[in-house]
Order: sequence, then structure tokens, then C-alpha cells
Amino acid sequence: MGGLESYIYNIVKALLDKDTINSYYLFIVNNQELIYEDLLSYENLKIISYPVDCANPVIRVLCENTLLPFDIIKHKINMVHHLCSYIPVISPYKSVVTIHDLVSFYYHNKYPEYKETKRSYNYFKKVASFVTAKAERIITVSEFTKQQLMSNFRVNEDKITVIGQSYDTRKNITSINSNILEKFGILKPYILAVSVIRPHKNFDFLVRVFNILKSKYKLPHQLVVVGDVHFGAEKFFNEIKNSRFKDEIQYLGKINADELSSIYSFANIFIYPSLYEGFGIPLLEAMSFKLPVAASNAASLQEVGGDACLYFNPCDENDACDKILKILDDETLKNRLISNQKAKLDYYSWNNIAEKILSIYNGVLGNTND
Repeated sequence: MGGLESYIYNIVKALLDKDTINSYYLFIVNNQELIYEDLLSYENLKIISYPVDCANPVIRVLCENTLLPFDIIKHKINMVHHLCSYIPVISPYKSVVTIHDLVSFYYHNKYPEYKETKRSYNYFKKVASFVTAKAERIITVSEFTKQQLMSNFRVNEDKITVIGQSYDTRKNITSINSNILEKFGILKPYILAVSVIRPHKNFDFLVRVFNILKSKYKLPHQLVVVGDVHFGAEKFFNEIKNSRFKDEIQYLGKINADELSSIYSFANIFIYPSLYEGFGIPLLEAMSFKLPVAASNAASLQEVGGDACLYFNPCDENDACDKILKILDDETLKNRLISNQKAKLDYYSWNNIAEKILSIYNGVLGNTND
């Protein structure tokens, strides 16, 4: 399950747990039924699935501008919450939209060499202009994303509400299994990093940091990286290939939830070197396993992690080494960071998030009834 599907599942479940009065409709495509099937136990939810391939943008847009508005009118739906930064052109209804990030703008400026960058930037620029004008209310997942949205589009600040997100609470902590380490060739204490592999995740930087930790500081740890490969991963793999310590770097790729839970549970420290994030879910996911976190000080990450993380400059390998070593060597610091995690996890609980979103819904529905 991807990050967006996880967000949709958890927020819909949290809304249904809190709101037994209103009826909800969840519109999905035909290869997503298994992701949301256990939500069918809620009597006030109806799931409508469309037999379309989301990977085909033409078919997706046609569906969103024909079948979707037809069903919204047919079922007399008062308001629609679009959960992934998009509102169809044909949208004869009141709407709320969640905008997670403006990463395509970051790529347009930072990585123009990737063909995906120009396509994504041009598309999002057009879509966001329409979305920000059309939506009754806009939710951004961080103050950072809110400020980016306001600086790139003419959006009234009063129209935007910052409501964070959280990690997938379905990680199975009861299935922790130390045999997983042997399966993946993890034979020593290890530093853990989890994310999709894309240029802005900065994992090539992480390998260079690891090289210094091994050569200069004789750190006994391995480096374990988990995450699916997207475009632009060649710098990361080239850094591993050229590293003197490549035999101590374990890239596991995409693994299942039970395996990931075990990998989190036995790690010594979690590192997140990203150059750009609209939020930063992996920070909270690592905290849920009481894992001390060293993170980049870029974008939204200090906002999300607060005093539960130690931060470094994601362009300065020596600074990152210093912060990692501080956590590994200073038991008092490590315990303080872990102690501060509970407040962050409580603040970003799905229950709190759903309560704030329901307040937005009630405001929009109140306008409908005026």
C-alpha cells in the first residue's frame, strides 16, 4: 500500500469511528477494493468502485469528469473531500481538498534534467490554480506546505487550514521476528533509513555519511535502506557501488509490513536525510517503534518532528555524522528524544486529525444550509 492509500484508509476509518450520523461515500478504482474492504463493516459507508486504470491519465480524467460527478449528483452528496490535491473540472458540488506538497515545484527548480519533472510541474501548476479557486476549504498537511501554496498561488490564507497526517497504524508490532535480520543479511547493529528512492530523498548523501562514519569513526554498524525505487535512483546506487563499505550496506527494496515492523524494531537509530517533504510520515513511523531519530532540517521536518528529533544540515556530511554519533553515544540524549515522541504521536493521532477535519466539514455543510 502506498502513502496516499494509507492516508485515505486511515482518515476514512477515523472519520467513521467519530461520525455515526452522516453517510459517507468512498470512490475508488477497481484494483483498490482489497485495500479498503474492511471498512465495509461501517454501516454509514458505501464504497463505489470504477473499472478504470488510474495509470492511464486520459481514462482517469474522463472518469473523474463523467462518472464521478454523475454519481455525486445521483446520491445527493452534499460535499466532497478530494484527498489528493485534485478537483475535477466538472464538479457541481461543494468541495474540500487536501494538498500534501508542492514537490513538483521543487523538482522543476532542482532537478530539471528529469523528464518526469517538467510533465509533473506543468500539470500541477494548471491543476492547482483551478483547485485553489474552486475549493470551499483547503487543507494542507503542514505550515510549510501552506506557505508554499500561498507563495505560488493567489490563495486567501483564511481559506487554508493546516491539519497534519500520521503513519499507518496497521503495522503489526506483535509479529516482530529477529529471524528477519538473518534473512536480509543484517548481522550487526544498524542504522535504518526508510523511504521511496527518489532524488530529493537524498540517499546518495546518506551513503557518503556512512562512509565517513565507517572510515573516520570506525562505527561498527551496518546501513540498512528500505524502499521502492522510483526515478532518479542511479546516484544512490552509484554511491553504494563505489563505497569501500558496500558490503555493509543492505538495500532491501520494498518489503512487506511484518518485515518492516521487525526491521524497525531492531534498529539502533533512524535517519531521514530528505531535502524536501510536505510532511514527513517516516519520522512518526519510526517514533511509533521508539526509535531515536536524526533528521534533515529542511522543509517541514522540524515542524513535524519538533523536540523528538535531532536535526542536521542535509548538505553537510560532517554535521550529519556529528548528530548521528551524538544519539548513538549519549544515552541521556537518546532517552530524552524517545520520551518526547509520545506528545508528537498523540498530537498527530488519526483521532485528532479526524476531529479537525470534521470541523471543516461542518463549516462547509453549514454554508450549504444557509
